[in-house]
Amino acid sequence: MVDGKGNPVPGATVTATNEVDNANHPAENIAVRRYRHVGSDGKPVDGGPWKHGANFAHFDMYSALSSAKTGPDGHTPLPTDKDKTLVLKDYVQTREDRKQFTYKITVQAGGKKKVITGVNPGPDWYRADPNKPAYTITAVLDTKTETEAELRKNGLAGAP
Repeated sequence: MVDGKGNPVPGATVTATNEVDNANHPAENIAVRRYRHVGSDGKPVDGGPWKHGANFAHFDMYSALSSAKTGPDGHTPLPTDKDKTLVLKDYVQTREDRKQFTYKITVQAGGKKKVITGVNPGPDWYRADPNKPAYTITAVLDTKTETEAELRKNGLAGAP
């Protein structure tokens, strides 16, 4: 998030809304770690006390998170901040079909609002190193509504 002069905008609220199915597949974070172990009957058991020698595994669960604040650098939190990082699903696969998602990103700060529509997460968004961006969208707080494709055409979206 930058202002019209290219300066970072800290404290801006960035909200993501799934344009296809926000009720069932909103933006998320990765904040909850759950544990499983195999019970004496051989069936998986959620939670429960840790037992020496038990066959434990952990898995991360996602929870809905529709907005985040930008930091001093004007960026939303990195994936290492699991409570505050926005996670956008690319798609959901069922036995019958694959539902692709796009998002509307709204950024607000200082009484101004920027809206970006048609934001389409994909494999090029994956971060092998969570501290290095793989795909970035720069929102200029200019009160305009634009699409991700328009930002990409203007050099404001894509790989760094």
